[in-house]
Amino acid sequence: MYDKKTITIIISMVVLVVLVFNLVLFLSNRKNNQNTSQKATNTTTTVSNTSKETSSQTQSQQGSEVKTTTTEETITQMSSDLFSSDAQANLQLAQQKAAQWREDAAFVALQIKLTSLKPKQGVETYVFDSPAVSGYHFLVTISQQSQKYIRALVPVEDYLGDSLLPIDLKYWQLNYVEALQLAEKQGGSEFRKRHSDWMIELTLRREPPNNWLYWRIEYSSGTGDKWSIQVNSYSGEVVQNESVSPALP
Repeated sequence: MYDKKTITIIISMVVLVVLVFNLVLFLSNRKNNQNTSQKATNTTTTVSNTSKETSSQTQSQQGSEVKTTTTEETITQMSSDLFSSDAQANLQLAQQKAAQWREDAAFVALQIKLTSLKPKQGVETYVFDSPAVSGYHFLVTISQQSQKYIRALVPVEDYLGDSLLPIDLKYWQLNYVEALQLAEKQGGSEFRKRHSDWMIELTLRREPPNNWLYWRIEYSSGTGDKWSIQVNSYSGEVVQNESVSPALP
């Protein structure tokens, strides 16, 4: 048997081994906890960064959408030269259809109606007369958007009257966009700001007192308010503008 001193030494060694084992286990658990915590932190950081990136992308997209909306050009801001080829093509189409009606058909007027200032949203009506068919206008109406057209024979009293005269194309120097832009600067823009239900009619025809070729640009609203301006189609000179308000009941 062991003496008392030996037994004490053995017990001390066992206790020491147990303490060392517990210390190793404690340190191992602590390291695992730190790794787990670090992973969780990294995951949170990644999610946070992803959220920030998503938010940044969303804001960027929203900003881009706002920019696109606010910078979308209208025909009042665009170069009028961009519309010359379309105007020429539509005139040629109308002349071709008028010649099929009567070989002596003469171009006497053009009317364009706008309810939007976006490009190619208007409706153009070309008017032709023939000496052999008195009392009627031959109309060719063309959609700027679809390029589809319709033809009609209309009594003169129903459309623009009987005082229309043949147009000499050399005096048609301003296209409708140029005429509209002049009208906008003279007061048309203010009219549209006051009336959300505005409509614009641009009519090209020869008018008194000298039977010169003019654009008449007329703004109207659902309330009956009207504002118009007359522009020389050759020189671009503004010769007249007037405003009409409905009489009170």
